[in-house]
Amino acid sequence: MAGPTSPNVTRHKWLWFLPTAGVLVAIAFLVLAPSGGPRRPGPVTIEMGHAREVAFALHYYAEDHEGRFPPALSDLPQDDLRPQARHFHDPVTKQEEDWLYNPGYKKDDPPTAIILASPHIVAGHKRIVVFCDLSMHIIEEAAYARQVSEQLKTK
Repeated sequence: MAGPTSPNVTRHKWLWFLPTAGVLVAIAFLVLAPSGGPRRPGPVTIEMGHAREVAFALHYYAEDHEGRFPPALSDLPQDDLRPQARHFHDPVTKQEEDWLYNPGYKKDDPPTAIILASPHIVAGHKRIVVFCDLSMHIIEEAAYARQVSEQLKTK
C-alpha cells in the first residue's frame, strides 16, 4: 500500500514545476527575443511630425506679428522650419506637395478653424489637420470637407 511517505509519491512532487517553467520560458522568449532592431516611424507619423513643426513655426510667426498667422507658408522664416517639413511628402507617390494652408487667421480666432492640412488622404479616409489653436489631429475626410465648407461660409 502506497502512503504519503511512499517513494512513488515523493518522486513526482516536483512535476508541477515543468508546466510552470515552460510557461515562464515562453514568456521570457517573447519579451526578450530580438525584434530585428529599432523600428522606424511610419510615413504618417513622419508627416505628423512635419505638420507639428509647421504649427510651431506658425505660432512663432504669430507671436511676432500681433497674433496673425502669415499670408503664406513661404513667409515663415527659414530658420523656423527644416527643409523637409516645408512640404508634405506623399507616402504613396513619393512626391513633395505643398501643405494646404488657409491664411487670414489669428491665434485668437475660433480654435476649430483648420489652418493647415495634408493635401491628400493619409490613413484610410483621413487627413492630418492643424487647427487655429495649433492642435493637430487626424480627422475623417468627410469631417474635413464639412469643416472647410463651414469655414468658407463664415470667412
